[in-house]
Amino acid sequence: NFEGFSAGFSLEEPKVIIGSGMASDSSEGEILIYDANNGSLIDSWPTEGIPRGVAITGTASNKRYIAANSTGEWAVWMQDTDEDGKPDTVDLWPEDPSQWADSDGDGYGDNENGSNGDSCPFISGRSLHDRLGCLDSDSDGWSDADQGWPPHPVGIADAFDEDPNQWNDSDSDGYGDNYFYDILHSFRVNQSGDAFVDDSSQWSDNDGDGCGDNHSWSLNGLWRFDIGDAFPNDPHQCSDQDGDGYGDNYSFTIGDDGLRFEVGDAFSQNPLAWSDLDGDGCPPNSTVASEIDNYPEDASKCHGDPEPSLPENLDIFVTSDFEQWRVEISWHSRGENTEMIEVFIIELNESIDCHELCIGNASLSYNPAPAGYVDELRYIERSGPTRLIILVRSTNLEYSTTIEQWSNYSGEELPVEINNETVDIPISEGNNSENESNSSSQIEVKSGKSDNSLLVWGGAAGLVLLIGASILLLRRRSSEEINLLSDSTFSELSPIAQPVCTRCGGTTQVIPHQGHNFHWCGACQQYNT
Repeated sequence: NFEGFSAGFSLEEPKVIIGSGMASDSSEGEILIYDANNGSLIDSWPTEGIPRGVAITGTASNKRYIAANSTGEWAVWMQDTDEDGKPDTVDLWPEDPSQWADSDGDGYGDNENGSNGDSCPFISGRSLHDRLGCLDSDSDGWSDADQGWPPHPVGIADAFDEDPNQWNDSDSDGYGDNYFYDILHSFRVNQSGDAFVDDSSQWSDNDGDGCGDNHSWSLNGLWRFDIGDAFPNDPHQCSDQDGDGYGDNYSFTIGDDGLRFEVGDAFSQNPLAWSDLDGDGCPPNSTVASEIDNYPEDASKCHGDPEPSLPENLDIFVTSDFEQWRVEISWHSRGENTEMIEVFIIELNESIDCHELCIGNASLSYNPAPAGYVDELRYIERSGPTRLIILVRSTNLEYSTTIEQWSNYSGEELPVEINNETVDIPISEGNNSENESNSSSQIEVKSGKSDNSLLVWGGAAGLVLLIGASILLLRRRSSEEINLLSDSTFSELSPIAQPVCTRCGGTTQVIPHQGHNFHWCGACQQYNT
């Protein structure tokens, strides 16, 4: 049994220390620490020899307990707050029993299994996400990879140890998973990282439509299979199955004219067609001729030889004086199925009908017809009190189909004097009046019967000349008859001196008007040009 040999008391804390041992041989002893308030044992340590002197020192000295034993040796128990066996004087974490040393001085304890343990205890580092205390070259918190710690996605080390903004690369395409960008004019700029973290073939998305900008394609039967964005600058389009340059995402709105304003490809599997203005489902072009819509602006029909149409918003404005015609013709766009537009301007007397025989060379000709706005101005010399015929013809050259519009314009009525009487020659219902054919239907030009009136009037003119010559002979034979004729109310030009009508051969009478001489043919009953 142990006997007590020494005791001590702490003034700073209610503890009592007692030294005891084997009195018979002094071979061993024991140090006991008790709570002075309740007498409970706090701690105990065995000793060699009898502890004949014991004491409790102040905490400031870091020396908790001191004992002197019978062998003449001193035993000192240092302060160890966390009781990890390392005195507080050497314990870097005196209140953490799981850590006490930091060999590389990086702030993480050498005990890897302790709290905040250093995964690289002999290499100073500041990594803190994947592992603690290892090398982190870009200071992003993710450790550099090493032989036993591979980078992401094989391991969890930093896949970009020189880029503080990136560390993971899920699809191993070399672009980090941390994706960000700026917006400029609705497009993404300054892209960094991977817009498609699970697709190793894509990383950028300029238009933000979810289709990668790295575009490629392969043939899937007759059609293309697109990989990536065929339209990297169009957020509404990604793929183009038929490769015609128009996206497969088709949409439209209806305009005031009933036709579609289109976006995308209405025929995504027809490389020759993309537009369906009238929405009838017939392509305007195709490798199969029977599919082609010959009436792309008419939803009621598709096939048959395409008929041209007159120019859109055709406007003809004619004015005149007694010297010239002023003709202004304009339109906004060529008509459907139209390849050539011709304009014929023809001057005629009132009594002459115009048919295909009076059509000469076109005054205006457009081949090919321009798609946009046309505005033309022409001045035509006027030969007398005539009228103007204007023919506008649209032609589809491939199918030899045409449509025409005829317009009739007349000038002002010209007052003339005949037999000392002023009369008005009716020309039309008014200046610049217009009598147009139906602009939406084709006018069929038919050949007229041959006109024999010139022969009849020529014969009549010859008879008049013969009678005139006979009268002249009679005048020379009889002075009385001559005097009688000289007393007439008007003088008649000699048939020999009278101008001859270039149309029928009859004689004409000169009628002055506003500084101009007009030749009236009594046989033709019209003015001679």
